[in-house]
Amino acid sequence: MVDQEALESVLSTPDDDEDKGFVRLVQVGWEPEELDKDEFRERNGADLEEEPLEGCTEHNVGWMNVRYRGVEVLFVYMTDSILWDMYYSRYSEIQKLR
Repeated sequence: MVDQEALESVLSTPDDDEDKGFVRLVQVGWEPEELDKDEFRERNGADLEEEPLEGCTEHNVGWMNVRYRGVEVLFVYMTDSILWDMYYSRYSEIQKLR
């Protein structure tokens, strides 16, 4: 997915700095978990929630920023949900497959 922020990151990235421009890789079928405080505490062992991102306080928000150069390779790896969990980076990090 390319929104305005991603588009600007790609257009403003110099050719010799491939780590700054990004697109958003979206996890198909992701839905937010609807846990009450007790369920959240039981699953996560704490009351800690992430800062809200588009209203979601879960760690995994169903998308992540990935380096636009080489996104095809990362996409192939990310079709497996186990690998998604392994490589997932919450906004504002840009995931690099290295």
